[in-house]
Amino acid sequence: MTPLPYEIIEGIIQCFGRCFHYKDRMAAFFKNCEIPRSLIDKHSQEYKFVWARDKIKGVAKSKGSGVFSRRTVHRYLPE
Repeated sequence: MTPLPYEIIEGIIQCFGRCFHYKDRMAAFFKNCEIPRSLIDKHSQEYKFVWARDKIKGVAKSKGSGVFSRRTVHRYLPE
């Protein structure tokens, strides 16, 4: 699977930072997207945008990153 373009990834990060007022709800969303808890908890003291970017980069390094990114985008798009 081809990786998502940079603009889409940045859009996802901006969406996380603007849609989730509290990080615990963003963490619940990440968990629902099957991101490992160890990755979610890493650097959780950072600001939302920095924390979200760290999660996206962490997932991009792992297998199935395209699946996560596409699943995330599709959750926000109407059917």
